Amino acid sequence: MDREKNDRTGWRPSRYNMFAQIPGSNRVACTNVFNGSFAVYSKEELYLLSEVESLCMDHPIIEHFRKRGLIVNFDELKALDAMGRLSSASIPFVNLTICPTMECNFRCPYCYVSEGKVEGIMSSGVQDDILALAERMVDASRAKTLAVRWYGGEPLLAPSVIENLSTRLMKLAESRGIGYKAWMFTNGYLLTQDIADMLGRCKVEKVYITLDGIGSVHDRTRPLAGGGSSFDRILRNLREQRLPFHVNVRHNLHDGNKDQAEKLKKLIRQIAEESKNDLQYYGADVRDYFSEVKDVQMLSAEDYSDLVKERYGGHISRSHGIHCDANTMWSVGVNPKGRLFKCWEFPNDEQMSFGSAATWKPEDPIGTADQPDEFTKYFTDFLPLQDPECRECKWLPVCLGQCAVLRFRHEGHCLFWKGKEEEYVIAIYRRMLRESKLKNI
Repeated sequence: MDREKNDRTGWRPSRYNMFAQIPGSNRVACTNVFNGSFAVYSKEELYLLSEVESLCMDHPIIEHFRKRGLIVNFDELKALDAMGRLSSASIPFVNLTICPTMECNFRCPYCYVSEGKVEGIMSSGVQDDILALAERMVDASRAKTLAVRWYGGEPLLAPSVIENLSTRLMKLAESRGIGYKAWMFTNGYLLTQDIADMLGRCKVEKVYITLDGIGSVHDRTRPLAGGGSSFDRILRNLREQRLPFHVNVRHNLHDGNKDQAEKLKKLIRQIAEESKNDLQYYGADVRDYFSEVKDVQMLSAEDYSDLVKERYGGHISRSHGIHCDANTMWSVGVNPKGRLFKCWEFPNDEQMSFGSAATWKPEDPIGTADQPDEFTKYFTDFLPLQDPECRECKWLPVCLGQCAVLRFRHEGHCLFWKGKEEEYVIAIYRRMLRESKLKNI
């Protein structure tokens, strides 16, 4: 009778289990990337896992495996699909990525935003439209937070737009009894004390600033529009201004500046200690951005591998249903002319615009869109389960297809760890061993 009950319940090993033999041990580490669990087992326990469909329901290990997601009695692919669709509609944030201008005081040769650039600074009329759009989205979504990303171009070329619109958006959030938060992507050149104080008043809590190296190495690929150095000014701003927000200093890494990584990391740490500003360095691979820049060589496969292991090695992943805000109903980007986009990295590409801030209504997202296909594809064609390769991949719960736009254009990249499941599991084991967490699993 117990055997029949187990057959009806349908317990079976998850398709998203990953295993690795622990070096110098008879035990095996296991993680499940759907559930986000990790544990170490004997080979006898793993034998029971492989035979779970034959075990009696009252066997004590059944509940242990179930809690860790190692066994399931449901279709995991359908569950991922449902999680993605539910997340796309129920996210607790309204996310607005606002580009007050697409103009920039830098001329970076790898900048994809500069192509087909929309000229000028956002008008007061477009600001009115954005405020009205935010009000419609907040009311329709019942979101708990209004979140704003300032993007560009270089957003600090339009400080009055940032301050005026932020003040109005913060008042909207307050009137609806919800939270407000803001981030900014800036090159950091114009980050004076007055600007920093203004951003503090505008509740900007995190700022991203990019460096391509130290001194002339940085200046080569991030020069001023009229020519000349930008590096010294950026570092002086980080050192001398009192910054009321966290700063993520992104180091764009390639073969020509990789040897500066440790020195730049140390420099940023030193500036943080001296200035008492909250600064954090992180290295980022830029093989896509720099691929067409003359005389710039990408990181080697070995260097790229080391970078990924340093940043992501040992981190346990759990599926959240969606990879990108663009796949959610309540996330849009808007350029200086008031055109709306789902993917906020391409605000200059009019072909990807689905509507206007003046006329688009979330309560009728299809009927009020100028180009409905540019809206709906993020919920249909761009979902990873539409891709046969993604459906069969063990990393689907974590990757979720990664960038939908690049994947749809056949330019996407699979996760670094694909095909290296054992190496990934051992990285988790070693990190937990260092942090003395193994006793709790």
